[in-house]
Amino acid sequence: MVLNRLRIMIMACLILVITACGNEKEETKKEDNKKEEATEEVSAEKKETKDSVAAKGEETAASVSSDILNPAIAEKTEGNVEVLYTNKEPNYSNEMKGLKVNVEEYQIVKVSDINADTAYFFKDQSEGYIVTAKVNINNESGRDLYYNNTHRIQYGTIYETIPGKWRDLVDEKDYLVKRRGEDVGLVKDGEKITGLLNFIMTNEEFKAISNTTPKYIIEGGAADNKRFEGSFGADSPAFDFVIGEQQAEKLAAQPKVFQDKLTSDNMATKKLLYENLKINEANNIDQVNLTLEGIQYAEITPSEATKSMFRNFNESGIIALTMKFKVENKSDQPLNINSISAFLRANDNQMSYMSQPSLEPDQQREPLEPGTTGEILHVFLIEKDLFSITKKLKLEYGPFRGKDGKDLFKGKKAEFTIPLPK
Repeated sequence: MVLNRLRIMIMACLILVITACGNEKEETKKEDNKKEEATEEVSAEKKETKDSVAAKGEETAASVSSDILNPAIAEKTEGNVEVLYTNKEPNYSNEMKGLKVNVEEYQIVKVSDINADTAYFFKDQSEGYIVTAKVNINNESGRDLYYNNTHRIQYGTIYETIPGKWRDLVDEKDYLVKRRGEDVGLVKDGEKITGLLNFIMTNEEFKAISNTTPKYIIEGGAADNKRFEGSFGADSPAFDFVIGEQQAEKLAAQPKVFQDKLTSDNMATKKLLYENLKINEANNIDQVNLTLEGIQYAEITPSEATKSMFRNFNESGIIALTMKFKVENKSDQPLNINSISAFLRANDNQMSYMSQPSLEPDQQREPLEPGTTGEILHVFLIEKDLFSITKKLKLEYGPFRGKDGKDLFKGKKAEFTIPLPK
C-alpha cells in the first residue's frame, strides 16, 4: 500500500517536471520569436531610414544643382556658394532696330573660401559676391549684326558701376559672345543666343550697392560691321535692380517716377509732390502728332557727387518738372528729338525756363524715323521760391529740327497748358 502511494507521488512529480520543461521551452520559443520579430523590425526601420536619408540626399543634391544658375562659379573658384536672391522675372530689355536683348533671370550669390588662384577676381580677397544674369539675344533685324553685350549695374553716378563679364567664371558653353574666327560678337540674322554674364563684386562693392538704389542698364551700340562704324541703339532705361525681398516690397510701395537722368543716373533723390498721368492733351506740328500724356513735380536733393552741378540754384531748393510726351512721326523726315526747343513760360512770360537735355534719357539722342512713334521726356528745373509764386504755366514746344540742325516744318510750334499742383 505504501509502495503504491510512493509510485503515485513519483509519477506526479515527473509530470510536473515535464510540464514545467515544456512550458519553459514554449516561453523560450516565444521569446526567441519576439526577438527575431524585433530584430526584423529594427532592420526594416534601419533600411527605411537609410533609404529615406539617401532619398533626401538625392533630393537635396538635385535641389542645390537646379537652384544654382551658374555652377561654374563653384567649380572654378572651389569655394562655398550661397544663393542670396533669385529674380525669375526682372523684365529688363533693350531693342536696337530689330536686335532684342532680354534678361531672363538673375541670381545673387555669396562666394567664400575660394581658391587663391581665383582671388584676383575679388581684388585679392578670399570672398565676395557675384550676380549672374541669364541673357537672351534675338536678331530679327533682317541682317547680320555685331553687338558687344555690355551690361552694367550702376550704384551711384555713371562712373560707379559694376560691368558684366561674359568670360570670367563662366563655362565656354554659356558664353554670350560667340567667336566665329575673327567675327567676335556676330549675331546672324534670325539667330537666337542665350548665355550668362557675371557681375563680380568685392564685399565693399556689394555693400555700396545694398546702401543705394542700384540700376541695371543694357547698353546699346549694335552695328552691321565688326568695326562698329555707324553703331546704333541707345542704352535701355535704368531698371531698378532688386537685391532682396525687402527691397522689392519697398520699391513696389513707392510711387513710380519718370526715368529722367535725375533718377536713372542717381543724380538726385526725388520727393514726389504732385503727378497727373492722364492729361492726354493732343496737338500737332505739321505731320507730327504730339500727346502730353503726364507730368510729375518733385522736390529734388542732389547727391554728394552731383551737388556742384546745381550750384547756381539758390538755397530755397529745387523743383523738377518732368513731362512725358508721345510723338508720332507721320512725316517723311527723321526728327532730331534731342535738339527740339521746349520753353516753359510762367505767369504770362514773367519767368521762362528751358528744358534740360542733359537730364533727359539717352534714348532721345536717336533720331525718330518716319513712320515711328517715340516716348519723350522733358525736364525743367525751377527754384522753389519762384515756383511758390507761379500761378500759370504754358509750354511752347518746337520747332523740330532735322539731322542737319535746321528747323523743320517752317519753324512751326505747338502750345500746351501745364497743370499746377492742387
